Amino acid sequence: MIAPPREQGQEQEGFDYAIQITTDTPGNGSLSGATLEEAKSWDKVGAKAKAVTVYCDATIALPVIVAAVRERIAVGGGRH
Repeated sequence: MIAPPREQGQEQEGFDYAIQITTDTPGNGSLSGATLEEAKSWDKVGAKAKAVTVYCDATIALPVIVAAVRERIAVGGGRH
């Protein structure tokens, strides 16, 4: 994926938000350097981005995340 374009004059940087869902851990080498910190070093994720790694099966985590986002949008118009 390509980071969204910035306004003219702003420095091009990676995504402002990132969620990584994985069952692997960096400790055993399974992520092969594909951590969010590594993504920041390659400017795929912005240095000041709100980023989180969720260590869980995606079939469990993704529905929970989507439900929470939909609830927040419905309740507060997406301003949380």
